[in-house]
Amino acid sequence: MAEHVPRTIESMQQLAISRGGWCLSDTYRKPLSWRCAHGHEWLATAPDTIKGRWCSVCARFQRRNLRLEEAQRLASEREGHCLSTHFESLHAPMEWQCAQRHRWQASLGNIKSNGTWCPTCGHLNQRSTLEAMQQLASQRGGRCLSKVYVDRKSALIWECAKGHRWEVAPRIILRGHWCAICAQDPHRYTLEQMQAVARARGGECLSSSYVNILTQLTWRCEQGHTWNSAPTNIISGCWCPQCDRDSKRSNIEAMQALAQLRGGGCLSPAYNGLRGRLTMRCALGHIWDATAANIRLGHWCRQCVSGHRRGTIEAMQAMAQDRGGRCLSERYVNSQSKLKWLCSMGHSWLAAPAYVTQGTWCPQCARLNSCRKNSSRRKYLPAR
Repeated sequence: MAEHVPRTIESMQQLAISRGGWCLSDTYRKPLSWRCAHGHEWLATAPDTIKGRWCSVCARFQRRNLRLEEAQRLASEREGHCLSTHFESLHAPMEWQCAQRHRWQASLGNIKSNGTWCPTCGHLNQRSTLEAMQQLASQRGGRCLSKVYVDRKSALIWECAKGHRWEVAPRIILRGHWCAICAQDPHRYTLEQMQAVARARGGECLSSSYVNILTQLTWRCEQGHTWNSAPTNIISGCWCPQCDRDSKRSNIEAMQALAQLRGGGCLSPAYNGLRGRLTMRCALGHIWDATAANIRLGHWCRQCVSGHRRGTIEAMQAMAQDRGGRCLSERYVNSQSKLKWLCSMGHSWLAAPAYVTQGTWCPQCARLNSCRKNSSRRKYLPAR
């Protein structure tokens, strides 16, 4: 049921402030002009706003963020990655990468509803017959000597180009492994093969001669970074260290920004993937470890959550004090029941704990910071 709000321009302005925004209209009319905390403006009637409607741009952005986080979570559950940085719709193509580093495009709807995943891996799995294994061995200059194929876990007999024989399951070969004896031979590769490996990753091998698998060559990635590395490292999956550092730096900066939005901080110096644990700190100073995936999905401080669920007014007062203000209310009902707050500038307002715990604070200070003219700023300065 919608809350009872008097139909006056003052009550509309107070309603907007409680949501971190402003009512821009000077008189009560139909419709009214509104602005959210992010600066989006729109027209809406008072009854619609009282019923709970607010900025449609923010709502759409939030829904898209939730969908993007859902895509990242689904990919992580399948040991892959969602490479897209924004979400358009359930039917719009997004870019994905599986654990084998195959890349393809598919909509979130297909991934979510139909349970589809990497088409390349799926094709290999469907073709995991003796004929497919023989073809795979042939591509590496060897042979599959077994006469019967059981499944991906049952060992087959293999022979490399140098006549070495061994037994191993098809799933191991599908992951890129081959002859262990040859792997120990430092002279088995050529410069042409190294150049082909670099091209497959969008880069180049700049060296003009090849010595052995342990002697460093010069490489250049598609971003133009150059470095020296032994062929054994490149064959094992390593690539540009600068790109790797940049990726980790951008990811840790994103986690730090996300923590700041929630009034806290990310204390870890480096990012170790979605499943890597980070040390976080909330606005009340609680410190805990959590995976990047959980933080991106919206999880936050468990101590604060348990405190809010217990309904302690002390937790609200401590949170306000942490921001240089005060919680003036004497009783906590629940996360949706408004409390009265006072900021360090002397502004007071009503807001639900749910909004404050998410990082919002004084709406008048926010408006003050957005004003460029002194005449406008004076309206939000406390009386002397």
